[in-house]
Parts: sequence; structure tokens; C-alpha cells
Amino acid sequence: MFDYPLPKPSNTLYHKLGLTPEATAAEIRDAKTESEKELQARRKSVEKKLNSIDEALPDLKKVQKKITRMKIEQNTEDVQKLLDLIQQQSSLEKEAESINPDYKKLQKELNDLEEEINELHSMQLEKEEDRSKYDRKTPPCAILKLEQSEFPIFSDRKTSLFLLRSELSCYFEKILGISCYHPTDHTRNEFQKDFAYNPLLDGKKGSKNRKKINEK
Repeated sequence: MFDYPLPKPSNTLYHKLGLTPEATAAEIRDAKTESEKELQARRKSVEKKLNSIDEALPDLKKVQKKITRMKIEQNTEDVQKLLDLIQQQSSLEKEAESINPDYKKLQKELNDLEEEINELHSMQLEKEEDRSKYDRKTPPCAILKLEQSEFPIFSDRKTSLFLLRSELSCYFEKILGISCYHPTDHTRNEFQKDFAYNPLLDGKKGSKNRKKINEK
């Protein structure tokens, strides 16, 4: 438990949903629903600000759509036309920034939100097969699972407290070098001191009684 601490993953799909790798399928579905509501609300807020700019500059959105379409088509004959549209877009964007200085930031935020929403839709962690594949590709998610044991090791209070004390004392003694009190031999792991010479029990060194004991 303490000898081999596992690093906690901080950039996984579970982390983005605010969950841990042992979350249930129901918890994942609920988290996805809540996350999508939040993302959609943020997207509507950003779109509302951008729409006010589009209403003032209707040609900007038209030019942007034409540029996108031409880039997809990749028609080499219309290269000059594409360059003219890009130049036109640049001048219109400057006008947009005069209306709202955060225009480019809003555009980037909208793109980021759409990527997050698409990623959320592609998540299939609530499906056992897809989740297993993801966990294997994203260590140490596959081993950070809490499964129900058929033995009452962690459900029985006395047993769990005994195991917890054993692990803590082992950590303190081996790692930190701090000695712990052990009420019985059942809670300790080190017995080497039991074989050390003790004058009270073994007698003085070189005494006749000690020699007789050694001879026996």
C-alpha cells in the first residue's frame, strides 16, 4: 500500500469528467450529461457575442465559409481567388475587432468548446468493452479499480483496522525509520533483536552458567 505508491493520472477522460477510474457506468453517464449541459451553455454564450458581430458584418461569415469550402476542395486553379478571399477576411476581421476587441479570443474559445463537445460525444466509457480498451491504453487506469472481494478483508472492521495498522507500522519503520509500539508479535515483522545478547537473560559474558548453557 505504501511501498509502491501509484501516480495519479491527471489528464484522462475520467479526470475531465471529474471522476476516478473506478467510477460506475451510471456515474459516467451522469457526469457526461452534466458536462455537456455546461459546455453547451458556454457555447451559446460565446455564439451570442459572435452573432452580434456577424449581424454588423454579414460578409465576414460568408467569406469564412467560402474559404473553408475552397480549402476542402483543394482546387489549384482557384489559388488567386483563395488569396483574395483571405485578404478580404483579414480586413473584415479588423473591423470585427473594432466592434469587439475579443473577437479572435471568442473565435478560439468557440472552436475549443466544439472540440470538447465532440470529444465528449466520442467518449464511450460507459460501455464495458470500450472502457477496457481505453484503460489498457491509459496506464495506470487499468489497475486503479476497486472490485468486490469474496473475502471480508475490507468489509470486516477489525480485520481492516489490523491490516491498516500493519501497513502503517511497516511504512514508518522501513521508510521513515520510526519505531512503533507492538502490543503482540502478531503486529511486528522484525525479530532480529530477539536474538541479540541480553545480560539479564543470558548472564554475564564469560560466566560459568553461560558456558554450561553453551555446552548443552
